[in-house]
Amino acid sequence: MDNFQPELIETLLDDIKSNYSPTDQLASTRYSSFDILQHLLLRFESYLVDHLNDKFIDTFIHISSNEKDPKNLMESFTLNKAISTKFDISSKEDDLFDCVFCYFPISFRAPANNPYNITGDQLKQALRDCLSCNALYAKDSFPNLVEKLTSTSPSVKMDVLLTIKQCIEQYPSDTIEEYFISLWNSLKYEILHRELASADNINDMLKYYENAENEDEQTVAVTLHIFECFSKKFSDVKQERYADYLILVYDSLKEYLGDPESAKIRQSSVIMSVFCGSNLNSYNLLISKCLTSLLTPLKKKQPSDLTIRDQRSMLTNVSFMLDSYHELFNEKGLAVDPSNNQLFNFKDDILTLINRALLSASTVEVTFRCLAIKLIVKLFSLASFLEIEECQLIVQTLTDVLLEDENAHTFSQALAALSEISKEYPMIILEFTVPRLMVLLPDSSTTVTSKVFFKEKVLDVLLTISDNRLIINSVLIRLLNKLEIVLQNENTGYYPKLLLFSLSKLLRTLSPTDSTNDYLKKFIPRFLHLVITEIVIKKSSAIYEDPIAAEYSARVLKEIVAKCDPSLHQKLLDDVFELFVGESTTNSLLYKPLEKPVNISRNTVLFILFAGICSTIDYKAAKVPMDSQEFVNSIIAVLDSGKLELAERQAALQAVSLVVNKWFGSEQRPYLLKKLASMKGSEVNAGSLEIFTFVTKALLLKNDRQSKQFVDYLIGLLENGTEEIARLIPKCFEIIVAEADCFELYRRPGGAFGKWVVFNVNVRPFYKQKFVDSTLPLLIEKFRANVGSRNHLLAIALIVKYSEREIIVPHLEKILPVVLTALMQRSSLILSSSLTILEIAIEETPELIKGHLSTLVPRLLEVLRLKGSTETKIKTLECLMALSRFPLHLVVPFKEDIIDGCVVSLDDDKRGVRRLGCDVSQVYYELGSEE
Repeated sequence: MDNFQPELIETLLDDIKSNYSPTDQLASTRYSSFDILQHLLLRFESYLVDHLNDKFIDTFIHISSNEKDPKNLMESFTLNKAISTKFDISSKEDDLFDCVFCYFPISFRAPANNPYNITGDQLKQALRDCLSCNALYAKDSFPNLVEKLTSTSPSVKMDVLLTIKQCIEQYPSDTIEEYFISLWNSLKYEILHRELASADNINDMLKYYENAENEDEQTVAVTLHIFECFSKKFSDVKQERYADYLILVYDSLKEYLGDPESAKIRQSSVIMSVFCGSNLNSYNLLISKCLTSLLTPLKKKQPSDLTIRDQRSMLTNVSFMLDSYHELFNEKGLAVDPSNNQLFNFKDDILTLINRALLSASTVEVTFRCLAIKLIVKLFSLASFLEIEECQLIVQTLTDVLLEDENAHTFSQALAALSEISKEYPMIILEFTVPRLMVLLPDSSTTVTSKVFFKEKVLDVLLTISDNRLIINSVLIRLLNKLEIVLQNENTGYYPKLLLFSLSKLLRTLSPTDSTNDYLKKFIPRFLHLVITEIVIKKSSAIYEDPIAAEYSARVLKEIVAKCDPSLHQKLLDDVFELFVGESTTNSLLYKPLEKPVNISRNTVLFILFAGICSTIDYKAAKVPMDSQEFVNSIIAVLDSGKLELAERQAALQAVSLVVNKWFGSEQRPYLLKKLASMKGSEVNAGSLEIFTFVTKALLLKNDRQSKQFVDYLIGLLENGTEEIARLIPKCFEIIVAEADCFELYRRPGGAFGKWVVFNVNVRPFYKQKFVDSTLPLLIEKFRANVGSRNHLLAIALIVKYSEREIIVPHLEKILPVVLTALMQRSSLILSSSLTILEIAIEETPELIKGHLSTLVPRLLEVLRLKGSTETKIKTLECLMALSRFPLHLVVPFKEDIIDGCVVSLDDDKRGVRRLGCDVSQVYYELGSEE
């Protein structure tokens, strides 16, 4: 083709038309004819258009007639589109159209091996491209497509609608005008004659139908998109004829829009909303007419004559019309001009409708009232629609509903609305909602401020609407003030603890990027002085020496310290030590001096506060302001005294673990080795073992090289320790691998490329995997050497219980024999861990399990017969269910035994066990039935 001269083209085309008969040729030969024309068009487009326009078109029509091969059809459609776009087809439009439309609708489905590498969807799209590429086809395409719209096949109807949509998008407006009425009259019934899905807005409705499973429902979304295309064609207000057609659309739906009892009002509102939301010109033309019709009953009828059904209909359909405003002025970002936006003229009517629903309607009308609340949320979401005074009045009304309506559904809807509003309008919530809620909080547990709103409910509401930093700041101070008042009046600890718990939850809503630096100056001094005074100084306090109150207070302090600037942590840690260890009564952490000094060694409940603060200190930004070894020794001395309560002892142990993890370095290694040697050289007791375990956990977290010596010592105690100590070792391993509150990980940006890194704990990646990989095989080996050792078995079970699936999988082969032994145990803990491992093994390494079925199945059925925990029963049934997926020849021999064994689960007290037992029985009953 490189040396081919344009003068030869006419001869070539004549020869093809005269001497080439497509029907006599194979598909590959026919493909060559399309390829020739494609190359001619590629090289000589201008020449062909200027000199051989009709001849080239005739040749194409000749070679493309009756083509059926998918690959050739793709070439044919591609050529047809190019010809229709680039050539003058005015004299050949009918032939070219017939050449394409004879294939509509395409029903081709690619075979399994698909030698064409072409799908039916590709062919359909290529055909649509042909039909929509030239407006001259409109006179044939639209009538033919409308005719095929009557098809009962959803697939055909879907194809027709998508083709109409693309044609409307591609054809010019004047062409669409000619066929507007016929298309509208055919398409409108696709919506009007349907019961539309429930949706709060147009976008949700479109998503529902776009993602529908069957094509019949998908046609709804395509039809609505066609209406969007109609509307978008109204690009110039000077298109008076097009404007008349849009008004005709409204006129044909007007009778439905004005009748709230009409069965087609919802469908009509959706259609008009789509028209209005697609184009600003359409919006300005139609929105006033639509809302006038929808709100007609509000104008014509007396308030007493309006039924709930009428008002519900108006709320629903006005909401759809608001979606058009949201689409244009929120999503597309068009400028809002209230003086030139017709929707603003109906604002008062819409607000009146809402007020009637919330202030006049009975609280029994739950659906009606909830519709009004949803409409409020939509109004607040509209850009520049509501004035600030209107927002205030609406929030007042919503607050009234929240506090007075006893229906749970209405309450939750109102609460969700206020929570949403609080994100954008926090000052209004602070002015009108928060004060009214705070009034409902009593000054003591004996005071009743509301028969409906108990203090727990009030606090939950406050937490829910605190979605903005301004609201959080205000509520935080208000709750602290309330806590001070309550502690003065209260004799029981429940209410103060509830307030402390709420404070901790409120601070938890802050994101990691929210700075709490201000709280260190404005909140902590008052709060810390209050809780220290009440918990350790004031003996008449309702929370004196209350560990739960101390725990909630510690959570408050943790959240504030974790989210303040790391540069403040050293000063903060210095002050903490000065206050809790140095017995200072004045401190920057206190807004006024304490009545008397406190010390964690004497006032041991303060260990809970101390450990809470230390757990979130950045260990790189702050160092302990005293010798860390001396400090650890002082805590150990307190622990050895035996005077601590359980919660206090736990906090003291956590304090030791935190100091070792965060502030022990290489210079402290001799100290640790000395501690290890002292453990080996003396009789071990439960107290010293507990301290040793928490130190081991601290070392393991940071992958300290000494950690292996400490772990090996614990493993040795399983065999060499006294019987009492050996029984405690599994619990030690549980402490080591289980998550602990004091080691909760907090992150902030600070790593390479803005990566979020842990700052409050010296923790290394994969520390747990390293521990399990080194410890689990050793414990398994020891268990085999000491057959029947329950302590070894329990230690393995507890390690597995707190380890991730990925860590356990590499050890399945070694651990499986242990699992089979463990299934004979009566301990729920051992059984639960063993069944967890077994379930992982069945899924990850089925080959390991297949050889043990004869042992495994009877043991699982025996576990099912035992009166174990619900968790154990469910895991056993899940294992049996997993085994049913093994090859039939392996499972069928156990079929009857398993069905009989599951009978016991059908009479269980728990519904979950009964249901799963039925499922397992059914699966095995049907096993092999297909064969």
